[in-house]
Amino acid sequence: MKKIKVVEMFKIYIMPDIKKKERKISLKFRDLPMRRQAWNDFCDYLCREGEITDTQIMNWTQPAICN
Repeated sequence: MKKIKVVEMFKIYIMPDIKKKERKISLKFRDLPMRRQAWNDFCDYLCREGEITDTQIMNWTQPAICN
């Protein structure tokens, strides 16, 4: 699976919950560590499921939505 597809899946399946949690904290606050951890956890899950490789995980940078 290519990174662009993984980022799109992350935006669809993971980001809504993150944004909901961020709104509870503050309307303007973006919790970047939470976003980065969620990205890492999501990629780890996909790797364990055989959807992406260890090499992909090691070489991919955080997407812009996590910065």
